[in-house]
Amino acid sequence: MCGGAGMTPQEYNLLYAIYAWTNAAVVIVAGFLIDKLGNRFGVFLFSFLTVLGSAIFALGSHFKGTEYLLPLMLTGTAAVRLWKRITYHCSEPYHSVLV
Repeated sequence: MCGGAGMTPQEYNLLYAIYAWTNAAVVIVAGFLIDKLGNRFGVFLFSFLTVLGSAIFALGSHFKGTEYLLPLMLTGTAAVRLWKRITYHCSEPYHSVLV
């Protein structure tokens, strides 16, 4: 993976670290945002932001071999993890309805 993406092993590990550590921070933020915005609005907003983060990550792959690769992929990774986790917490009350 590292060689194919044009990243060093340290840069690749940084992508994973950002992905893992945002999970720790999001638990605190998610509850506050859901209480303020409401579940329904939160699901739509954070789903959109998850797709946006995925697009930023994918855009980073087009900059292989440039200095833009890592910042774009880090930003996309953090955004996807953050918003995806909040979206999960927003939709949790609806899980019993869907099952």
